Amino acid sequence: MQDRILFFLILLSSILACPNQAWAQQDLGLHFMQGTWQARYTNPAFVPDHRVVLSLPGFYNHFRSPEFSYRDIVQTNAQGQAFLDLDAAIDGFAPRNVVQEQADLPTFGLGIAINKVYIELGHSFHFLSHVDFPKTLAQLAWQGNAVFIGETVELAPTFQLQAYHSTYLGLSSEVSEGIRIGGRMRYLSGIGDISSAGGRLRLTTDEEIYQSTLDANYTVNSTGALTYNGLTDVGFSINDGVFEVGQLFAENYGLAFDFGISYQLEKWGFHISALDLGNITWRRNPDNTQLNGSFEYGGLDILEDVLLEDVTKISIADSLDAIYEVQSSEGEYSTSIPRKYYLSTTYQTNEWLQVGALMYFEGFKGEVYTSFALSGNAQVSHFFSAGLLYAYTPEVPFKVGLNSAIRLGPLQAVFATDNLFTAFNPEDSKGSNFRLGINLVFAQLKNQKPGKTKLDERDFFR
Repeated sequence: MQDRILFFLILLSSILACPNQAWAQQDLGLHFMQGTWQARYTNPAFVPDHRVVLSLPGFYNHFRSPEFSYRDIVQTNAQGQAFLDLDAAIDGFAPRNVVQEQADLPTFGLGIAINKVYIELGHSFHFLSHVDFPKTLAQLAWQGNAVFIGETVELAPTFQLQAYHSTYLGLSSEVSEGIRIGGRMRYLSGIGDISSAGGRLRLTTDEEIYQSTLDANYTVNSTGALTYNGLTDVGFSINDGVFEVGQLFAENYGLAFDFGISYQLEKWGFHISALDLGNITWRRNPDNTQLNGSFEYGGLDILEDVLLEDVTKISIADSLDAIYEVQSSEGEYSTSIPRKYYLSTTYQTNEWLQVGALMYFEGFKGEVYTSFALSGNAQVSHFFSAGLLYAYTPEVPFKVGLNSAIRLGPLQAVFATDNLFTAFNPEDSKGSNFRLGINLVFAQLKNQKPGKTKLDERDFFR
C-alpha cells in the first residue's frame, strides 16, 4: 500500500514541476460528485451509484478571460450611462491575453454495471473558441501605431474556433482490491474549424521618418469556414448543420482517449486521470491561406486611414493584395483539443461527509493552465447530496463553487458551478462555468467494501 501511495506522490511532484504554468478552472466541483454519471467526464474510472444510468441531454459552458472583465472595458459615467473605455482597458492588458469559451451539449449516454465491470457509450457536441492575442495588436487597432515609433512589435494572434461531435465507448474494471482503472475511446467528427498555424506578423515604425513596415509570414487554416477573395471580400461562418446525422461520420475525423485510475482505501481515495488525448484531421474542403510579404506604409495611423473612407480602404487593400502575395492552397491539417489532467485525493470523515483536494491541469497551444480546489461533499439523504468548493486562481484568489444532485424516483438532476459569485456579479467576472445534467437511474448499488459493489435488490427504482 505504501508503494502505491508513493507512486501518486511522485506523480504529483512531476506534474507540479511543469513549466510555463498559467491558471484555468474547469469542472472542479463535478469531480467530487463521484456517485453521478457526470463525474465520469472527469475520470473514466469513477462508477455511478446505480447499476443502470441513462443520461439525457444536458448543458455545459465555460468562459475564461483572466486579464480583463466586462467592467474593465465598459464603464459608467455620472449620468449612469455605459461607455467604452478601451484606453484604460488596453493599459491593463498583459503582454499576451487569452479568451476562452467552451460549450458542451451531451445528447445521450448509457452506462451499465456488470459485476466489477462498467460499460458506457454516448454522444456529445462540442464548441471551442480559444484566442490568444498580444497587447500590441489591441493597441494598434485602437490607438494606431504612433505608440510604436522606433520599435518592432509582434502582432500575430493565435486562435482556434471549432465545432465537432464526440461519440464514445468506455470501459472500467476493478483490477485489484480497491483499484479500478478506466478508459474511453472517442470518435471525433469535425463540423467546422478556423485556426492559426503560427508564423509572424511584425510591425516596425521608423523613429525618424515614421515609415512603417509590416513583415508577414502568417497562415490560417480552415475547412470551408473561411472564404477569401481579396482583402475587401473575406467571410467566415460555420453552418454545416450541428446535429445532422451525416455529420457524425464526416470526412473530418480523429480519435481521442481518456484514461483514469481510482485507488480507494477504507477512508482515503487517490484518483488520477488524463482526458482528451487526441486530435482531429480536417479533410473536407480544407483551405490554407498564407499572408507572405513585406509592405511599407508612410502614415502614422494605418488602421485609422484604412477605416476613414471606402476609397482609401479599397486603395490600401488593393496594394496589400498585390504586395503580400496572399496564397491559398488545399491541404489537410490537424488540430488538437485541450488536454485535461485531474489529480485528487478524498477522505471520508464519516458516513455522510467527504472532503477532498484537487489539482487540475489543462494543456493547449503550448501552455499549461492550472487550478487548485478544496471540497466538502455531504450525502444529506439517499436522494439528495450537496457540496461546497473553494478554488484558487491568481486573478481571483477566492472562488466558491456549489454542486448538488437530487433524485425523484428514477429522475436525477445534477448541477455544478465552480464560481457561484458570477451569478450575482457577472460584470466583474473573469471566468465562469456551469453544468446541468439530467439522468434516469435504476438499481442503486450498495457499497459493501471499498471497490466492491452489489445490487440493492429491495428497490430497482431506488
